[in-house]
Amino acid sequence: MKNCMKTVLACSVAVLVGSGCASKTEKQSAAQVLAMEALGGPKAKTDLKNKNVADTYITSRETFNAAVAAEFQVELIKAMSLKKGEIKESLKNEYALYLGRADAKAKLKAGYRATKLTGRRELFNGKDLTGWHADVPQMDRNTKLPQDKQVKNPFLVRNGLLVSMGTPFGHLLSDEVFENYRMEMTYRFAGKPGNCGFIVGASMPRVMLGLFPSSVEVQMNHEHAGDFWCIDENINVPNMVKRRGARDRWGVVIGQNRRIANLTDGSEKSVGEWNTMVVESLGGEIKAWVNGDLVNYGYGMTAAKGHIGVQAEGAEVEFKNITLSPIEDLTK
Repeated sequence: MKNCMKTVLACSVAVLVGSGCASKTEKQSAAQVLAMEALGGPKAKTDLKNKNVADTYITSRETFNAAVAAEFQVELIKAMSLKKGEIKESLKNEYALYLGRADAKAKLKAGYRATKLTGRRELFNGKDLTGWHADVPQMDRNTKLPQDKQVKNPFLVRNGLLVSMGTPFGHLLSDEVFENYRMEMTYRFAGKPGNCGFIVGASMPRVMLGLFPSSVEVQMNHEHAGDFWCIDENINVPNMVKRRGARDRWGVVIGQNRRIANLTDGSEKSVGEWNTMVVESLGGEIKAWVNGDLVNYGYGMTAAKGHIGVQAEGAEVEFKNITLSPIEDLTK
């Protein structure tokens, strides 16, 4: 049984990094998936066609978190150069660590005490970041840098708005834990369109790429608002195969099908205009609306309770009117 499990794990990782059970074509495809996920979508597909995939990945988004990029560049190069039968420990760990942290994550969640909401509540006071904390990996080294060299927090308050400057990459998370709520907020891309997301049920920090917390993301990426992304957590939706791809590729780690496409196109307003996003989370079920359109629904979500937050993921985004209300039923 033990050897059988090793074989299953080896083949799963082979598909992920392109070794062992995978063909040369699959190997390249896996490396492309790794790069494209780090970049935030299929935008980079046409640029990732040769063994210089890692260099292309870095240069095609100069704003990508430098600390993460430098480490991941090495792994991409390794993934492209692996020979048949080889399984590189550093990439195998992506799946092995997911299994290994399951107990610790369960204990962490078991200790969560969700804030009891008694009515509609403003989460952003329009003045400062009280009630929120930033998790930005590049800022870790600030303690060793002189003040004029320190990495700036990408989250700030400007003219009464909460702003994600987009870089360096990171997350702004609520200090409190929430469950069974209706979240409403207004947002817009302040300049160029790009990527961002609303984070649901965040628990363990930096489990993916040393950056993303265990959570489910409700996508805000321009023209893809309402997609669900599984980050170390899972969710089910109707018509799963159609919206998530082949069943044997579903998963919650890099290289597996973690994106679940939204239900609509064209729900977002033009860049610069304000959008409304509403997310309801109740006992493992979740619904999301953009500008009044139901853009996604899921059930069996493993991130039903946790911190909520927004991302810095490349684009400048402004937020206002962020509120939470308690719910006992999902809106029909």
